[in-house]
Order: sequence, then C-alpha cells, then structure tokens
Amino acid sequence: MDKKSPVKQPRKQPRKKPRRQWCACFSAFEFRKVQRFRSWTVLMFLSLAQFLAVMDAFPPSERDNNVILAIVLSGISFGISFIIASMHYLKCTRRLTGNLFEFFWSVVLFSAWIAGSFFILNPNNNIATSTDVIGVEYIQYSNIYGLTWLTIFSSLYLVLSFHCDVYTMNSKLICWIFVFSASITLVCMSSHLKNKICALDTGETRCNRTKYAMTIGCILLALTVIALLLFLRSEITPRKSLVLESTCIALYGHGVVMITSVKGPATNFSTIYFATWCGAAFSLFLIINSGHDKIASEETVLNNTRDSVEVDMGEVTLNQEANSRKVSQPIISSSVSKDMVEVKLPHF
Repeated sequence: MDKKSPVKQPRKQPRKKPRRQWCACFSAFEFRKVQRFRSWTVLMFLSLAQFLAVMDAFPPSERDNNVILAIVLSGISFGISFIIASMHYLKCTRRLTGNLFEFFWSVVLFSAWIAGSFFILNPNNNIATSTDVIGVEYIQYSNIYGLTWLTIFSSLYLVLSFHCDVYTMNSKLICWIFVFSASITLVCMSSHLKNKICALDTGETRCNRTKYAMTIGCILLALTVIALLLFLRSEITPRKSLVLESTCIALYGHGVVMITSVKGPATNFSTIYFATWCGAAFSLFLIINSGHDKIASEETVLNNTRDSVEVDMGEVTLNQEANSRKVSQPIISSSVSKDMVEVKLPHF
C-alpha cells in the first residue's frame, strides 16, 4: 500500500503592521503628474525681487527684527525655489519631483508667506504699509506690497497644481475662493485699525464705518464658508447660489460706498481698499455668471423641445406615407389559384 503523503499546512503569513493614519492619508492622495518648472521659476524670481526690494528700502541701520524676518523669508523662498526648479530642469534629478517631497516644500513656502504677510503688511511695522495722522492705512513701499501678494498667489497656485488644474476648475469655485480671501482680509485689517482710527477720529464717522467694515466682513466670511462647503458637498443649487450671491453683492456694493468714501477707513490705496473692491468685483462676476447659466439652460431646454417636436412630426409623416403606400397596393383575391401565380426566380 502506498503511504499517504503528508498534508501540507498553509504557512502562516506574518501579520502586517497597521499603517499609521497620516501615512494612509498621504498614500491615498494622488499627485498630478505635470511639469512645474515654470511655477517654481516664477516663485524663485518673485522671491528674489522681494529680497532685493526689502534690502534696497531699508539700509542696515534701519533694519529691525520685522525687516530681518522679511529678508530671511525672501532668501529662504528663493533658495528652495531655485533648488526644486533646478531639479526639474536637470534630467538626472527630474525623477525626484512630482512626489510628496515637492508637495511638502510647496506647502511649507505657502504657509511661510501667509505667516510672513502678517508682519510685512502690518501697518504698525512700517515695512510695506503705514498709517497717517488720522489712522488710515496707506502703501509705503509699493514694490514690497505688490510682491508680497504676488508671492502668496504664486505659492497658492503651486499647491493647487498638485490636486487639480486651475485652468479647468469651476469658475464659480475660484470666484468664491477670492471672495473668501477678500472677506477674511477685510475682517483682519479693519479690526486691526479700529482702535487707532477710533482714538484719532473726532466726528466718529470714520470710526463707525470701520466697525461697519468689520461687521459686514464677518457676515461675508460666513456666507463664503457656507458656499464653499456646499460646493465641496456638491449640494449647491441655482436657488441657493442666487441667494448667497445676491447677499454678497448687496453687502459689498454698500461697503464700497461706505468704506472707500472720503470719511471711510479706505480713502487711500490700502489693503482694505483692494479687499473691498476685489470682493465686490468677484461677487458681481458670480451673479452675472449665474444669470448667464440660467439663460443658457433655458435655451438648451427650448432647443431640445424643438428637436423632439421635429422628430415626432417626422415620425408622423413617415407613418402617413407608409399607410398611404399600403392602401395604394392592389389586393390579390383569394380566389386566384396557386397555379396562376408565376414565380420568376433569378438565374445564378
């Protein structure tokens, strides 16, 4: 008798260690495989221009800690952008880009410029902006002011490029992001200037309008947060969008009149001035875009209805022609015998 071969038991596989939550989160995030050499190069030159502008505006004897912070931030941003742009340019290091390493440094630079803007754009630090004798903000060095905002938007574009293509994004979503940025800027700057303006204002008109700017900024910030959440949850409807956009354009339209007037807190070119006008412009664009979408949808429905009517009329005409052909054909009597019917077959 043959001996029974021993049954092989399955080998126990070693238990895998559970992934950490943050590792699983980053592994699930898929980066877009695109070339970002131009974005890093633009950020590099903007950082270099900011570095030179601050160095030129403040000689060594006038550089305090805030000015040194602006110089260091610009230098670090230039160095990191130069290194990663070179990695994109060189063939041997190009394979190291488009991954978590590059995304990490883009987020670091964006966060650094957001934090640094609170020091560079603070009127009390007298770097890019300052205040006059009545407490109203004005731009002191236009190059530093403009380059700060350009580097912020450039680094934001770089971060968004890992997730989506900005040129193919929903235009309404982009407008709501800008309205959100304008609202939060309006709240922060008006609340920062309120105490100084109210202390120097004798008629209390400018003080009340500064408080009004802070109030409508908070309301607009809440509305934009609601709109962005509805977009993320794909629950935005034309009616909800119209209600939110109408409220924003009404508040920003009245805010332009009250805030940027002669007795308002934004009589000069300043952060509050640009935030108010940008918020009003993007809110107007939103409501115009909604009206255009409504007209386009109604025209599409009307064209589809016309096409369906034409198709139905065509089917009716074809049916009538088929019925008329059946009636016009001669009817063969049943009394005719099969022998009288001559069938001609084709010759092959």
